[in-house]
Formats: sequence, structure tokens, C-alpha cells
Amino acid sequence: MKISLLRVSLALSFFAVTSVAFAERGNPEIAYKGESVDALVSAYMKEHKVPSLSVAIVQAPYITRVQGYGFSDTGRKLLAGSNTLYDIGQMAEAFTAVAILQLVEQGKVKLDDPIQQYIQLVPQAWHNVTVRQLLQHQSGLPDYTKAKPENTDDTQAALFQAVSNTGPTFEPGTKTEPSATDHLLLQLVIENASGQSYESFVKSNQIDKLGLKHTFFAGEAAALPRDLPANNEKPKKFLEEAAFINPTEPATGYQGADPAPPVDTRTLPARAAIYATAEDISTWDIGLAGQILIKDPELRKVIYTPAKLKDGAVVKTSGPWDFPGHPGLMVTTGSGQGFSSLLSRYTDAKELLCVTLLANQEGLDLQPLAERIAAAYDANIKPTEPKKEEPPAPTPTPAPAEAPAASPAPKAEAKPAPKPEDKPAAKAEAKPEATPATSPAAAETP
Repeated sequence: MKISLLRVSLALSFFAVTSVAFAERGNPEIAYKGESVDALVSAYMKEHKVPSLSVAIVQAPYITRVQGYGFSDTGRKLLAGSNTLYDIGQMAEAFTAVAILQLVEQGKVKLDDPIQQYIQLVPQAWHNVTVRQLLQHQSGLPDYTKAKPENTDDTQAALFQAVSNTGPTFEPGTKTEPSATDHLLLQLVIENASGQSYESFVKSNQIDKLGLKHTFFAGEAAALPRDLPANNEKPKKFLEEAAFINPTEPATGYQGADPAPPVDTRTLPARAAIYATAEDISTWDIGLAGQILIKDPELRKVIYTPAKLKDGAVVKTSGPWDFPGHPGLMVTTGSGQGFSSLLSRYTDAKELLCVTLLANQEGLDLQPLAERIAAAYDANIKPTEPKKEEPPAPTPTPAPAEAPAASPAPKAEAKPAPKPEDKPAAKAEAKPEATPATSPAAAETP
């Protein structure tokens, strides 16, 4: 008996130690509910028909995992590698927000200035919208990408003009609503305040400052040297040129099973699209943690904490970043042109974990996968499990109708009812009283 108790005690002690170990940095047993990161990614890709997906993990200051899965181009069977580039979509707004705060730090922009101070000929209807409201998506300005073009040859600039005579759809500062118009105007503020192109300012103050070698704007990514063999042949240039060893190449974006249509990179919004690797996004993420990009901690709070409306109400977004509710968690995402992206930052001092996911399939919700991967690295992180749908109640089978008799039955001869004295009346059976709904048993029943 003593031996059995000793074994149980040792087993419980081992379980307690290993449970703590699973939450510690450096633990090699990385799994969520018995599933490795590879298994989690594989299951997600199969379920959502994702051609390729790249993962990078930050455990600051280290990038402890960089992994590519699947085909970056299904037609040519090109693999996703550590240098595969993805269009990060609206995640680029986080780069734009950092650029704005850098200009504020340089004294060239004030967040509460009206935008007409930085953009000439801004429509009269948009006067009094501030830079801060653009940054936090509180401007109320209509989204130019949702404008209906008068003809199919309209460029994005023409679409922008199509909404320029429309005032805010709500009073600026009273609610939040994403609008691509906000991002476009912020790019113009950066250009006019800095005297540089948007791309040049971001490149010199973020990409080059952090030494990002695999982050490009759309025009640069399209001009990268490629080895695109025909007739399903495998790449061969790497045998002769070192540049093609683990090549830096943009993935092909997909909308369902079909490649996304090409985009005209000559317009400002399209040419300013950012292509990056998961590893570079993770390096950039580490740069956000301190004073490398923005020195003033109060300025960092503008985008790294939830914003407030005019009435003081706190919203779950800063504009470029969303705050799902887990303490310290902030998320930025993107989707469009055949790609989806997500960067989730667990900034609590007990966690300091970040997950980057980039995929070449449009319209993906990557947050559930990111949460499971984070939980594999830190058991204290509890993913939001999807609610199980209750199966519909079975439809009762109708009772079969009685078959009609083949021929009418003969009528029985009526008999007189028995007189009271012929048979004593039966005593009525007493029924139990119903339990009141307010009884303790009834109140506890869900």
C-alpha cells in the first residue's frame, strides 16, 4: 500500500513538473493537445484548401521557428521556402502607422491637425478630419475601393475621385469603421510631410533600419530575378548562380483554386503594397518592442493600445491593430489579391510570444490557427475553441394513416345503459399534485 501511494505521489509530482515545463521557453516538446505545429498547419491547409503557408515564431529576442509548407505556385510546383514572399495586404497599415508616428517624433506631423494642412486640395467635405482619426479609422470617410466605377477603365485614382465629393458617413471620432481611403490619405500625408515618396520613407526608416533583406514593395517584388521553368521542369539556375539558392521569390496568390488577377502596380495604392517573408515580418515585430523604430513610449501607445472615441468609450482597435481580449494580445491582419496574413503579438511579460502566418489564399481567418500554435509554445495561452453546433432535432415520423375497411362493418345493436343500482360507481383515483416551478429542484435545472 505504501509503495502504491509513493508511486501515485511521484507520478503527480512528475505531472506537475512537466506541466510547468510545457509553458517554459526552450521546451522542445512543442504540441497543442498532442498535435505538433506541423500537424496543426497541415490540418488547417487541408480544411481551407491553402496552397502554401509560412510560419515564423518570435520568442523575443529570438526567432525560434521559420517554416514553409506547400506550393507557392501550384502550376509550376514551386515550394514555399523561408524566402517566399507574400503580399501582406492591410497589414501594411501597421507600417504606415509607424511612419506617421516617426514623423510626429520628428516634429513634421501633429496627430490632431486637420488633414488639409498636409494634403492640398483636400475636398471641403473632408475638412476637420484629423490625422489621428485617419490612423484609428474614425474618419467616417467612404471607402474608395467600394465605389462603383462609371466604366471598366477607371483607375484607382479615378475611384478615389469618385468618393471625394462625399462627406463622412458618420461624425468623425464617434465610431470606427475601416476604410481604404484612410490609408491612402495617410500615405499622402507621409509624402507631403517628409518630402519623400511613401515607399522611400518607409524603406529608409523601417526596412533598412532593421536590415530587412526580404521585404519589398510591389514593383520591387515583380522585378526580382526568377527561375520559372516551363513544362513542369524543376528549377536549375541554382546550380549556376548563388542567388537562386533558396530563392527570394513572390508566391502566386489564389482566389479559391484560381490564381488572382494581376494588379496594376503603377497606381499609388497598388505599388505601395508590401511583400515580405514571415521571418522579416517577425524581425520587424521585434523592432516594435523597443526604441528602434519609435523612441517615445507615449507615441507607441497610440497604436499599441485600444483607441477612444470622442465620448471616451474605448474600442477594441487602434486602427492598424486589434485587441481580441487576451491580456497583452494585439493582432494585425490582411486579406486580398489572393493572399491572407496575420501577426499576433502576446506582449504580456509572462509570454513575449509572437506568431506570423502568411498564406497565398485569399479570405482566410488565420486567428484560430495562430492561437493553437501559440498554445503549443505556451500552455498558459488558451485558444478560443469553436462552438460545437447542436445537431438538428430529428423530424418525427408521422404515424401511418389507418387503412379504410374493405367493407362497412355491420352496425351493433344499441344496448340500454345500466341503471345506477345495477353496478356501483367506481371510486375516482386521486392524482398527485404538480411540483411548483419555484421548487429548488426546478430552479437548478438549466
